[in-house]
Amino acid sequence: MFSRNSNQCIAIDWLGERGTFYIGGQGKYTIRKIVEISEGVYALTFNFSRGNFDITCTIHLMSKNEFWIEPIEGITLFATGSEKVYQRLSSPNDTIK
Repeated sequence: MFSRNSNQCIAIDWLGERGTFYIGGQGKYTIRKIVEISEGVYALTFNFSRGNFDITCTIHLMSKNEFWIEPIEGITLFATGSEKVYQRLSSPNDTIK
């Protein structure tokens, strides 16, 4: 789970057969495809079921604990831009070491 601040939360589960992209306050969406663009940069496509269309966002992993999402023209579902860094929230069940 990653959170930019107390008002914005995103959870990405891209392990397993059917990954999910959760946007706090918006819902949970099915990940359709993940493509590694370069080291630490991924294009993640998920289905926005409310509008029945796919959204592709580019995620930049800064470390195992932080990432940011490139702005997407016309999409304001979550905070984007390199200044909007998401930070991982740890839990006892964390699989990231």
